[in-house]
Formats: sequence, C-alpha cells, structure tokens
Amino acid sequence: MIFSSCGFDAQENRDNAILTANIQLGSRNCDEALDALNAAPFSWKDATFLKTLSLSHACKGKFDVITLFTDDLPLFGTVADSAFGGLTRFSSSSDMESPTDNDYESVQTALDYLLYAGGISKDEDPTPVRREANFGEAETQEIEMLAFYELLVNLGRFLNYYGNTGSDGAKGGGAQANKCFIVYDDLPLENTGGLFTLRSFFDGLTPLGRVTGSCTEPRSSDSGHEFLYNNTNGERSVERLCEGVVLINNFFGLLPRVLGSVSGADFDDVSDIESLLEAQLLIVEGFKAGTTDKVGNVLSHELCVSKNAGDDTYLQFYYAFIVEVLLR
Repeated sequence: MIFSSCGFDAQENRDNAILTANIQLGSRNCDEALDALNAAPFSWKDATFLKTLSLSHACKGKFDVITLFTDDLPLFGTVADSAFGGLTRFSSSSDMESPTDNDYESVQTALDYLLYAGGISKDEDPTPVRREANFGEAETQEIEMLAFYELLVNLGRFLNYYGNTGSDGAKGGGAQANKCFIVYDDLPLENTGGLFTLRSFFDGLTPLGRVTGSCTEPRSSDSGHEFLYNNTNGERSVERLCEGVVLINNFFGLLPRVLGSVSGADFDDVSDIESLLEAQLLIVEGFKAGTTDKVGNVLSHELCVSKNAGDDTYLQFYYAFIVEVLLR
C-alpha cells in the first residue's frame, strides 16, 4: 500500500514528462526532451502531451518559432508573381539535402502528431472536424496553430529542394538541373475539343498564358527532379509527390482557421493567397475531371498514395496547374 500510494498514474507521468521536456526545450536539448516524453505512457488524447512531443521532434528539425516570426514570415511575399516563392527563402528552406533529410523528416514526424491528434487513422483525411471531435474548438485551435507553423517550414523545404529554387526564390535557379518538378506526359486537356494538351499549357498556348515560370516546353529529359522523376524508366514517385500534395493541401486547409485566430501583420502576405488553391482546382478540374477527389482535397499521405497508385495522371495535372503555378 505504501509503494502503490507513492506511484504516479499515467496522466501524472505524462504531466511530469511534459514539465521535464519543456525545461529541456528551453535550452534546445531536443533529445533529452524526447527521452523524457518517450518514457511516459503515450496518449493520442492528451493535447498538451502531443504538442510537447511535436515540438520536441520539430526541435530536432531546427524548427524555431522566434526565427519563423522574426526572419522568415517577412519573406513570404517577396518573390514577384510567385505565391510560394518566398517560402523557399525561409532560413531553413535550403538545408534539405535529400528526400530523407533528417531535419525534414523530424518536422514531418512532428506534424503527424498534430494533424492526426486524437488518434485519427492515417488512412483518413485529418480534417479539423475530426480533430475537434476529440478535443473541442479551443484545444484544436492551439494544435492547428502549431501545426501551421511547422508546416510552413517543411513546405518551404519541399518546394526549395524539389523545385530547385535559387536564392531569389525563383524555380529552376538552384544548383540542380531541373526546371520543373517532374517531366509531364503530353496528356489531353478535357473540354478543349482536342485543341490543347499539357504540352501546349507549358508552352503558354492555352488561354491561361505562360504561368509556370521556368517550367516550359521544350523540356529536356532532366527537367524533372531526379527524386520525383526517374529519367531512366520515366517513372514518377507517387510517394514523394504525395508528400508535396499533403503539405500544400493542409496549408490551405489550415490557413483560414489560423488567420481567424491571429491579429497583427505577421500573416498579411500569407493571407493574400488564401483563395488561390480553390481557383486553381476549379481550373484543373475542368481539364481533368476527378483531380479534386483524387488529389486536390486529400489531406492524408496514405490516402493520396492509395488513390494514385498505378496511375499518376491526376498527380501530373495537380502539379502542372497548381504546384508549377504557385511556385514559378
């Protein structure tokens, strides 16, 4: 009885671990914070525990809120005619060196704890409605705010790396060879009477004009990033393409919710692009029916991969009309 009365229950163990982790995070001791949290009983239902665990993984990925607000957010709208160009200029965007870069992977892990908070299944879309069903509005708002901050960092990394951006944020201006994210098949654009294809879109021959920056026709075989498009066999990596899809879709999904709970000028340039994805999805849906369902509304990586396994056509249209346009 004496020993059992002195023991902690699961919640008390988590609370103690959270306290220890926060102390360690104050000194940027990321591993020590994770050690404390991993020793406690895990719970998808403890919002504070999940936020602290997420921050600890993000810490390993060089995520820093102060840097984000003081140095990075002012860069968001600094690339003319490129909605996402400023993201690629964030202080951490250029440090991604491979598809499995440790910093990128750490922040991806951090994001998953927040997006799927409450124990949402990985093969379901982690929607705000599903999060609120577990935590309520106020708690969900805090979870989503932190998720949005982390998402900004990794979206900047993904776009910088696979879009091969230069220091000015322009696509195709980096040290790699590619001018596009992938090489595209010359697919027909529906509802154009056979007049236009993806090739004519990149040529700027459609009514939309030239809207894809460095990604133009003719394109050489190295126009796609080597880890998104295999020049040898012409295959595209659905897994990695879906990473970008989920980052972008969750960005736009969280954007209006975050903007509704912040004040000040920090997100002024971010808010300017709030309606862009919806507008671009309407365009691409007209040219390839089903893209919205297959890709455009998908928030889960597993769901994106399963919906597009064996047929990357919809991903090609999404990247052509959304990703190549938002990052020029």
